[in-house]
Amino acid sequence: MAHIDPDDLALIALSGTGATDAPAGANVSSHLAECPDCARELAELRRTVDLGRTIPLDLLTPSPTVWAGIHAELGLSASVAAVPGPATAGPEAAGAVAPGPDALGPVAPRPGAPVPVVPGLGEPVGVLPILGDPGHSALGPVVAPIDAPVTALTDGRPARQHRLRWVPVAAAAAVGLAVGLSASLWWPAPREQLLAQGTLDPLPGWTASGEASVARSADGPREVTVTLSVGAPSATPGDEPLREVWLLTPDASGLVSLGLLTGDTGRFVVPDAVDLAEFSVVDVSAEASDGDPAHSGDSIVRGELVPRAVAS
Repeated sequence: MAHIDPDDLALIALSGTGATDAPAGANVSSHLAECPDCARELAELRRTVDLGRTIPLDLLTPSPTVWAGIHAELGLSASVAAVPGPATAGPEAAGAVAPGPDALGPVAPRPGAPVPVVPGLGEPVGVLPILGDPGHSALGPVVAPIDAPVTALTDGRPARQHRLRWVPVAAAAAVGLAVGLSASLWWPAPREQLLAQGTLDPLPGWTASGEASVARSADGPREVTVTLSVGAPSATPGDEPLREVWLLTPDASGLVSLGLLTGDTGRFVVPDAVDLAEFSVVDVSAEASDGDPAHSGDSIVRGELVPRAVAS
């Protein structure tokens, strides 16, 4: 079984038309109904084209500096140095100038003027007018050759050599775009490695609970994730204390502030110089908004991080 030319499949996928609209459409449609390989290839090409068309394109307007650089590079005269504006259509566009009689090159004779006859091609049968000026022609007289043979267009392979050659290139570009986009959408993100975790217990005067864990991705820093649940606050709304997350040594002789906890969950980067084997306790304190960076001594919850076995 002869398969459909890849150029035809790519053209159908890019144009969005049905198989019956393609060259020799009836044959293509019947072949696709019988050939699973060609049908599958067309479906994959259509998915690729659809994926490429979903990517938004933001068209930017070049700044005057860009145009100035172009003018300088091309050595344009001052008469065209102005920054071009957006294109407009219609005869009322500013500065629109109607083309002169010779703007498009040689034209056909005026009505009534003799039309030259080319030997061997017969008499003139008509003149193609320029839009807007019936008396002009950009193509000159149209003549019918004497006894010119008529050759039927066939669906043979030689005719396909004259089809648009950009179709395979466009299809390849669409495939490359889809592969890159698919990699960014479907390629799994690096998994985080859990280094340690622990339970945060309430300290006297607080009804609270929490959890803490330390993880690191393959190419990222260590990060502490803290989850905190606090009972009904004793302060009036708007007067609640700030919550600050700390790493402490087990005897509380050393401490490192990681930042303020906003809400019930927060994620904090552990400085590279901090040894978690030494600073192994997570503490969440209640702090007054007084600008004092020191620990208030009023801890809400506290718990020790238990190292996890690291897979080799």
